[in-house]
Amino acid sequence: MVVAGPAWTVRPDTPPDTGRQPLAVEAVIGAHAAALIPGVITTTPHARYLALHARLAVQARRQGWTGAADLGEFRDLVRRAEVVLGAVSVAHAADEADAHGLRAGRVGPHGITAIGRELDEIGRIDIARLAETYSQVPGGYLQTYGGIEAVLGLTDGGKVPVRSGTVTTVVDALSEAQRSRLRRDVDKRLNASADWPLPAKLAVGRVVLLIAATGLWPEPEQWASIVHDAVSHLWWTDQEPALDQEHAALATIGLVALHHGLTSCAEPDVETVAGFEELRRSYQQWADWLKAVPEDVLRRYVTGLGGHTFGVIFEQTRFAEELDWILSRSALHEAVDRLPNASIGADSIVHITTGKDARKATLATLDALRDFPDVHVVAHGATEVHGWWNRPRLLLVTRAGTNWRAERWSHLPTGIASYARGAPLRPPDRRWTTTSPETALTDEHSKP
Repeated sequence: MVVAGPAWTVRPDTPPDTGRQPLAVEAVIGAHAAALIPGVITTTPHARYLALHARLAVQARRQGWTGAADLGEFRDLVRRAEVVLGAVSVAHAADEADAHGLRAGRVGPHGITAIGRELDEIGRIDIARLAETYSQVPGGYLQTYGGIEAVLGLTDGGKVPVRSGTVTTVVDALSEAQRSRLRRDVDKRLNASADWPLPAKLAVGRVVLLIAATGLWPEPEQWASIVHDAVSHLWWTDQEPALDQEHAALATIGLVALHHGLTSCAEPDVETVAGFEELRRSYQQWADWLKAVPEDVLRRYVTGLGGHTFGVIFEQTRFAEELDWILSRSALHEAVDRLPNASIGADSIVHITTGKDARKATLATLDALRDFPDVHVVAHGATEVHGWWNRPRLLLVTRAGTNWRAERWSHLPTGIASYARGAPLRPPDRRWTTTSPETALTDEHSKP
């Protein structure tokens, strides 16, 4: 057996079973194989047909095909799709032999003789004509794979198959060992996709979001970085005009999902936050391109993403409005949102409501926002205290009757974290009376 990356057909290194069973043990071996590796393909190496048939089952549902009356139309769709898949594989093998062998295997697809001959002779194929001749079976190779697809939960195995279940139901049925293996596989594939072309990155990004939506990673601290990497790979890649709508749609949904993850984290990963802010700045420059995505394209890409991870009503999100809101904000807004009883005004002043010591509340908030030097913090408690901190300078301005008392410390060797927890501050380097907090800022460097 072989487990390959994004391959669709592969020949294993182990000797093939050619079907010769002189001891009549085929049924026994097959039973053990089915128990050990459910869904193992014993008759063909072409695993990509499983994904193709599952996708065609989705299309059949959209067309309203359900029973015997629709069987002819569905079989025609299957045969045409299998011809196209075979032609793509043959053409890719001819144009990029090494890449094809690495990612798709070197075993020819079904119908390779007829398809390959036509491509070699005229450089194109007649899909309708080849669909009539490449296979003698009415339903193409659906019958070959239908049982396996049912075992794996991809379809119900019917003549006009129905997608049986969702990604969530499949993941929910996995053991913990299988879930751990799937997490490793997703991470491995995601890393490998960094250099893949845009169509492949679109597929990987969609798959990552679908799997993340199942709760495979139970905590946002775990899945936010995975979603960040998927969105980054998709965003920092060359555009292809034919895929602009899909590119912008998945980039929009991905950023909204990532933002939800970071705001759900008690202590978000510093590198992931930095990566998100870099994405936000770039998205702001491409806002018009992102807003041009039709609503129906967004809806197609968000289908199946509602649930515990992104929220049960995630699929009903108004993504254009949500993206506008996210892009109108800054890293400071996100940091303030994580603080209790804190808010930020249009003037970027951070307000804290406290029933405790307003001075300590100001110090604690300035320390929590230490990555934003000289942010203006106002604590509203028994008195009103304004503060600015830029390491190493600390300026506090406290209301004193009708005036304000300003205090300035320079070169605080240990920062201000300990003072926020109650350690006494040393006497200020300068203390003076001023008419307003804003005046204190302009006066702090003047001679007393």
